[in-house]
Amino acid sequence: MRVRSKIWRAGLTWAGWTSFAGGGILSAEAVSISQEVALRPPTQEWVITTLENGNELSWDALSQAAGDAALKAEKRQRLDAMEGWLLVAKWARILGSDQRAVTTRWVNAINAAQLGHENMTRSYRPPTSPLSAVVSPEFFGAVVGGLDLSRSFFETITPYDYLPRVLQVLDELYRAGEALFETYQELALAVAVVRDVLPPPAGPHGQVSDEILPRKVPSAKQTYAFWVESDMRGKTLHCLSRLKASELKFVIDAAAPLSDLRWAQEQASYDLGSLPGAYDAVRYRDDRVEREIYSWPGRDYALSTILSEGGICIDQGYFASEVCKAKGVPT
Repeated sequence: MRVRSKIWRAGLTWAGWTSFAGGGILSAEAVSISQEVALRPPTQEWVITTLENGNELSWDALSQAAGDAALKAEKRQRLDAMEGWLLVAKWARILGSDQRAVTTRWVNAINAAQLGHENMTRSYRPPTSPLSAVVSPEFFGAVVGGLDLSRSFFETITPYDYLPRVLQVLDELYRAGEALFETYQELALAVAVVRDVLPPPAGPHGQVSDEILPRKVPSAKQTYAFWVESDMRGKTLHCLSRLKASELKFVIDAAAPLSDLRWAQEQASYDLGSLPGAYDAVRYRDDRVEREIYSWPGRDYALSTILSEGGICIDQGYFASEVCKAKGVPT
């Protein structure tokens, strides 16, 4: 499967990831949901036990059983339980989906919207195995055991997010720090949907060269760790653990190097009321406009350099947006 772009180069094979529960197969006995169990929201323990018990029933059967449990809960007006079982059914449908079919739908969506760019892999060769192969049962149990993340996942995910990579990143971040994951699960989801593919090569704008602004994107783990640390040290104007993934996407997608973001956190003295002033803090260079020097002429594109040397509107916009993001403000 190829994404239409004449300049894409590399290939990628989604293979070698460890599957669980027999590669997406479950025990029939484990998915027998009694009336008593159906009237309570599913727990992490129930999910993990279900995934660990055998290899005779498909994800489709789990989805059907969870859907039936949701109906039982709805009839008794147990709406919290109904929602929980519906989310289990949704997750079962996703995790039972064939990776190749999921990838085909994603490639078609990217091509139809003309979102392909040269930093994205030219061809994808996923195996014909379920998406369950890319996550651990512990992670699935944690997700279903906490309704908030499941809600956000299905509200946030779009046809343009590459699900195999999104789920892999979420699982990696969960296993890297389970103790923090519950507090920062919305942040982890934001990282997963932003880091599913690389950003466009000319981001954040094309008026600065790669030599002056190297487009080196931190890994998902590095990105997550940076923002968790920033929040825990009180370096952000918003408490990041209270924002939704739909908002945090516009914090963690910062284009500036992490060193620049740290500079902004320490040196750019703004509160929420004065933060709009970050744009005009960069002196406007009429002389560059008069001489038609629209690309950045300096030796580096550090935020401190832009502030000291001044710039044109694209530089003001970059400085302001990156300072806002560094301060934990969706921009």
